[in-house]
Amino acid sequence: MNEFIHTEKNSEQTGNQNYHLAIQISEKNFVACILDTVWNKYLAIANFNLKGDYTAETFAYIQEIISEQQLFHFQFNSVSAIVVSRKNCLVPSQYFDVTNEAQHLLFNQHIPNDWIIHHNLMLKTSAYNVFAMPKTLVEILHSTFGHVSFHHQATSLIENALHLKRSKTENNEMFVSIQGNCMDIGVIESTKLLFYNNFEIQNNNDVLYFVLLVCSELNLQTKQIEIELEGDIENKNELETLLRQYIANVRMKHLDNYFQFGTALNEIPQYFAANLINLYKCE
Repeated sequence: MNEFIHTEKNSEQTGNQNYHLAIQISEKNFVACILDTVWNKYLAIANFNLKGDYTAETFAYIQEIISEQQLFHFQFNSVSAIVVSRKNCLVPSQYFDVTNEAQHLLFNQHIPNDWIIHHNLMLKTSAYNVFAMPKTLVEILHSTFGHVSFHHQATSLIENALHLKRSKTENNEMFVSIQGNCMDIGVIESTKLLFYNNFEIQNNNDVLYFVLLVCSELNLQTKQIEIELEGDIENKNELETLLRQYIANVRMKHLDNYFQFGTALNEIPQYFAANLINLYKCE
């Protein structure tokens, strides 16, 4: 996705004391949205491309963006952030120990010394999402905005998928979210989370491979499973065509009517920032 800044023009606004800033940072890009919480309307969205890794140079560039872009100069009422990472695990509530949360993650993940561990409570799954984030990035956001509510990408992704599944068909549904080289896959059976994991990908063939692998491991029928795609998806038409050679029901993510959207968000595909836009529902 190319860099852009889209803002709402000529709309009624209640003042920045009611603004919520939602940001998502991956190794590939930095996305920001502003929500007017009184009107429940998104007023702005922006995307800035990063260089592909969590390095000191990347963190310095993020600081520069925040300092120079007017978008970040409001006095926000609240700020939430998704930090995209493959370093996470889901822990059932009855087994979660907040005093020892690091051990849940260290069991099967290598965590660099300059990363910190955090968790989100996921009410619809009765589980905790334990994840790691670069400490420098956390410090930058705290020093700039004060209190920031941090989330892993799977928290919003799973919670919103479970919420929407309640009003859909009884077929199993797979949701796929792509951010850079990170691909999250979840499967919902009826109204319960049957499977979740994330994978490293390089191209659309990798996406297909992991989708079919999950279908095979869970004995899912490719003619019945419904797959919904979202995220920073390059070559959308190519990916849809590839998946439809094997999967009967493939669709791109569309946002529901929970929020209002003006011209600012009409400028981009709805699937691009759907997970970030829906994050406020989890606050």
